[in-house]
Amino acid sequence: MFIIEVPYFSLDHVYNSKQAPRWLKLKDNKYIVMHKDKAITAEQKKQRLILGCSEEEFYDTWFDYFDLKTDYCELNNEIKRLGGKFKKVAVRGSGIHILNQDKFEVYIFSRLIEKLGWEKAKEFMNHVAQGFGIKHKQSMKEAGKVVWYEWPTVEVLLERLNDRGHNTVLKGICEDFVERRAGNKIFGVLGLHKNMFPILGIEETLEKNFDCMPEDFEEWHLEGFRNKGLVYLCILHHIMNPPREVRVNGF
Repeated sequence: MFIIEVPYFSLDHVYNSKQAPRWLKLKDNKYIVMHKDKAITAEQKKQRLILGCSEEEFYDTWFDYFDLKTDYCELNNEIKRLGGKFKKVAVRGSGIHILNQDKFEVYIFSRLIEKLGWEKAKEFMNHVAQGFGIKHKQSMKEAGKVVWYEWPTVEVLLERLNDRGHNTVLKGICEDFVERRAGNKIFGVLGLHKNMFPILGIEETLEKNFDCMPEDFEEWHLEGFRNKGLVYLCILHHIMNPPREVRVNGF
């Protein structure tokens, strides 16, 4: 077990921002978190983050995964200064961090959201992991014996899909990922969610305040692009607190 004080961080708000469809919620402020070939329990008590891992594992994997190096308090204050609905959702969504997840997993999830909406995409992601990923049985303190599935690599998933000869939609998304990866043109979540801007009613404000709207969101890497990080955080805030029409559309 590793315990660390983390100001301006909320497990519940990260989960409710819909970034991580395969987190398992045990109760409020307590989750099983999976990333590549690792899984841990993560619990929060006020600013104290209690993780089911060693200190070495925390700094090797989870420090970066939860993006604990970034000052999200300052980022959130910048969003609040936009005023209006931005200030309201920034207050309600305080503590959201942008997770550093597996690029292929996030790419599949983002494309499925476009096609199916969030709820069905979440179900599909878990079906893919169970059908094609490595099965793990792991004993976790306070959670007991947990069965979870590692997300498959694109190579493994394509091979298995070719063997079974079905699910052409998923196969097409995988092939698109391979092609874009070869050309270093991987969509980030932000690029795939840019169609959400007008639905959320925030397109005009974002275009006015940031110099990267919206045509250059098709790059994956957010680090070093402060405005992209801010815009992504804005989107996560609004997804967590969506207007009625977005709920109807499956988000």
